[in-house]
Amino acid sequence: MIDDKRDVPFVRLVVLNWNAGYLLDRCLDSLHGLEWPKERLEIVVIDNASTDGSVDGLAASHPGVRLVRNSSNTGFGANNLALADLDGVDQVGLVNPDVVIEPTWLRELSRVLVADPGLGAACPKILLDEVGESRIQNAGSRIDLSGNSHDRGYGESDGPEYADSVEVDAWCGAAVLLDADYLGDVGTFEERFFLYYEDTDLSWRGRNRDWRFRFVPTAVCRHRHGASTGLETPDMRRFQARNRLLVATRNGSPVTIASAWTRTLLGLLRPRPRPRLAGLVDAVGQLRWALQTRAEIRRRPRRDPCSGVVDLHRLSGTDWEVVGPEPRFLLDAERIPTGWVRVRARCVLDNLSGLTPTLRIVGASDQNPYVVRLGRRGLEGIDHVLAVPEGVQSLELVVVPGAGTVRLEGLDLSRISRPGAIAFMLRAVVRDLRGYSRHRQAELARNIIRRLFRQGPRATMRGLGRRYSSRGKLIVADQGSVPYLDWLRAFDPVGETDRTRAAEAIDGLSEQPLVLIVMPVYDTDEVWLRLAIDSVRAQWYENWELCIADDASTSPHVATVLAGYAALDPRIRSMRRNENGHISAASNSALELATGDWIALLDHDDVLQPHALAAMVLTAAQSPDVDVLFSDEDKIDEAGVRYDPHFKPPWNPDLFLSQNYVSHLGMYRHRLVREVGGFREGYEGSQDYDLALRCIARLDARQVRHVPFVLYSWRSVRGSTARSLGTKSYAEEAAIRAIRDHLRCKGVAADVELSMAPSTYRVRYPLNEPAPPVEVIVPTRDGAAHLQACLEGLTSKTRYPGLRVQVVDNGSKDAATLEVLEAFGRRPDVVVVVDDRPFNFAALNNAAVERTTCPVVCLLNDDIEVVDPDWLIEMVSQVMRPEVGVVGAMLRYPDGAVQHAGVVLGAGGVAAHAHAGHDTPDQGYFSRLATVHEVGAVTGACLVTTRASWDSTGGMDEALAVNFNDVDYCMRVAETGQRVLWTPHAVLVHHESMSRGQVDDESKVEQLRNEAARMVGRWGEALFEDPAYGPNLTFEGAPFGLSDQPRFRAPWWVPAP
Repeated sequence: MIDDKRDVPFVRLVVLNWNAGYLLDRCLDSLHGLEWPKERLEIVVIDNASTDGSVDGLAASHPGVRLVRNSSNTGFGANNLALADLDGVDQVGLVNPDVVIEPTWLRELSRVLVADPGLGAACPKILLDEVGESRIQNAGSRIDLSGNSHDRGYGESDGPEYADSVEVDAWCGAAVLLDADYLGDVGTFEERFFLYYEDTDLSWRGRNRDWRFRFVPTAVCRHRHGASTGLETPDMRRFQARNRLLVATRNGSPVTIASAWTRTLLGLLRPRPRPRLAGLVDAVGQLRWALQTRAEIRRRPRRDPCSGVVDLHRLSGTDWEVVGPEPRFLLDAERIPTGWVRVRARCVLDNLSGLTPTLRIVGASDQNPYVVRLGRRGLEGIDHVLAVPEGVQSLELVVVPGAGTVRLEGLDLSRISRPGAIAFMLRAVVRDLRGYSRHRQAELARNIIRRLFRQGPRATMRGLGRRYSSRGKLIVADQGSVPYLDWLRAFDPVGETDRTRAAEAIDGLSEQPLVLIVMPVYDTDEVWLRLAIDSVRAQWYENWELCIADDASTSPHVATVLAGYAALDPRIRSMRRNENGHISAASNSALELATGDWIALLDHDDVLQPHALAAMVLTAAQSPDVDVLFSDEDKIDEAGVRYDPHFKPPWNPDLFLSQNYVSHLGMYRHRLVREVGGFREGYEGSQDYDLALRCIARLDARQVRHVPFVLYSWRSVRGSTARSLGTKSYAEEAAIRAIRDHLRCKGVAADVELSMAPSTYRVRYPLNEPAPPVEVIVPTRDGAAHLQACLEGLTSKTRYPGLRVQVVDNGSKDAATLEVLEAFGRRPDVVVVVDDRPFNFAALNNAAVERTTCPVVCLLNDDIEVVDPDWLIEMVSQVMRPEVGVVGAMLRYPDGAVQHAGVVLGAGGVAAHAHAGHDTPDQGYFSRLATVHEVGAVTGACLVTTRASWDSTGGMDEALAVNFNDVDYCMRVAETGQRVLWTPHAVLVHHESMSRGQVDDESKVEQLRNEAARMVGRWGEALFEDPAYGPNLTFEGAPFGLSDQPRFRAPWWVPAP
């Protein structure tokens, strides 16, 4: 039962009865057994002029039930008698009289509705009552292209495929819980339908107004399907045929309307056509009404999706002045549609420079937003489609920074069907193809046909989505082509076979270490606290103790819950602090209870996956030198849905100094935690980061190990850190102090400040005094315009003492280029060298480096434009660190999109650029675009290295004349033990391949194949071991999507050492 009745929604349950007989009594008995405060529940029975006496004596047999008698049978629309006045009612449940409800049904549905204000309905799992085994009648409804509503899962066994909470197209009126605001917005049932499709019509009207519906598998009921109307009657087929046509005509797209009528006409060719013909005739007679109401529904004003503005000042009704660095319109978080969405508006930008308008989609944390580019400067019409994932917290229309004004009119975000979205993207791509040569058009057509036959329609549609994305119009907001919940079902090692094998591996250990799980608690919601403790008790590895410190909670249930679990399981130990000391002090109190070998950290509302400790302990057993382990993690919402996985790279020290990616799950040797003194008070908010920094300061790289499994689920509820990351300034200030302490401990003189994304940090390493001389090597051939811009940027805009430039002229013939070379060659800090050998990027740079005496070398393409005066200071200050051999920069296209942010080894077969095409507001995969971190390689278009590293590796491989010579060089530097770093704090613009063009003829394609084969032959498996890329991420398509072939083995499948 619900103990705390405060803020419990008031629910009205409506039972529509017509000659239900004994079934009505059975239904009402189940409603009386609901676990819900009686004072917050009203049960209403509407009798539709029954003749069987089923409501006679209702007051005596079911006191408290309100009976409403209808003078005649008006069909399912009679429910409106209980929906007309909803004052004081928060939620409305519809229950057929032939349904039996389980006691927790209402609690589960209401919890989901309360958690997500954008939901109009919560749909239970409806099981068929007339069969012995558990078979599905409805797990939410799907609406197909012809407007036909299908019971999802009808007749199937209640298996694991129906264990997840998902959004659905429509709800079933047999049993559902509706939000009262939803009914107030879209209206009530259309009584003209009488029987069937009233629920589909009301669902469709809601979807068209951006309401969403969610299936809740934990809310279960049983339905004696068709007890009143019969399962297969002529009336049923007649009403279904008529109402399907009318509902599709009122609510569907033109394609859906045409498909619905065509399907019905073709249905006349099937056996027993008379009921369908009668339904068709009825629909034709009411077609005018359907079209009139369709117009009325569409004219009904929508709520304005804009809920606020930032850095904008209103000049008039629709005109705004840009007054700050990041002007944007905030969209109403409660009415954000999910799935395929069409965005339309009239947006006029005036006198604005910089980036194009974008739509930023922020998930449950703003750590990894997605960005959709909506148009170019001066473009008035916005009309795009995009896929919006579940769990979105906000959308922001970000306009261009700079002085100027913006006019925004008619902004509308509305759902569009998947077929409609595909058709929209296809039309856009076809329009773009008109500007291509005939040869290019034919090539693209062949590629599409080849993909269709080789990989099937689904892969072809994904390719279409990527091509639409590459137009600069769309980035699909999803973790690659594999949905995360599907990925978990396929690859998460939690099946019985894994459990059995893990138990065998644990039994085979010479020693089973004791793991102490430290959990400070303060006023935790009882539900989340129990789930956290239950997740520990469910561990496959059983040699653990849970040490809980209650930090003087004011909620009485905390002590009750902890005492109950301590009595239930002797491995659970708890203590209560006399006063609230905050999380560091409480964690230390929990540590005082600990006596084991390892310490694992668990927040009081989070969840450990059942194989978490087994994976950690077995990994530690296979690597006895390891003292710190960390795993991948995801988030889990109020409904228990897991999302937003963070698949982390192996140990990456510079990334760790830029963000705390070790938590969660972190596990530490107990002796190491004691040596560093446990948690430090005064570092609250980043106390786990501070602990990890102090522990890792005593270790070398081989003693820190990544366990590539999602072992920890971070609870995302209203007010939690998972949902508000980056908003706690005290946590960021504590993190900065912790990083400074770590650097001092390591003897590193550097400063720390916030970086560009929430909870990310920048370490500023000082430039040596005097600054080491740097020679910038610029190969060029016949590119006067961009060469001049490049050299002017180096000689006039770059702020670096002792900068020298060596221009390598690879046989220029163009008179304008020769003039530029002659002009800059007169400068004392520029030397022009003619090297007219056939183009070989590696050979040109090798020869140039041989000519220089500078200790630091920068390879720079001639189509690079300097926009940041301090770019070279940042890169040199990083490369002069003893452990670093190569540094790469952030390269952007002229429109601001990312061109290079490091290279992912193995992607695309050899290597690919990370985050290519991402727009400026997007900070990349878990803020990678805001963090300095070790990468597999960086591009030779802007590469800074020391002469010592160059000489120790022999420079570039001249057999790799054009492709991958930079990747090969970086890998050979890393092979010597030095790091290859990428920094976002050195920004340049790259007009890519303006000198040598694109790879678009057969000879260049053949050269690319040969050089790729040389890389694979030389490096083998090492080519797929990127230091910044987790083994659960894909090498196919764009980097950082989920892999459908993860590259890991569970530790219980690895032979014991």
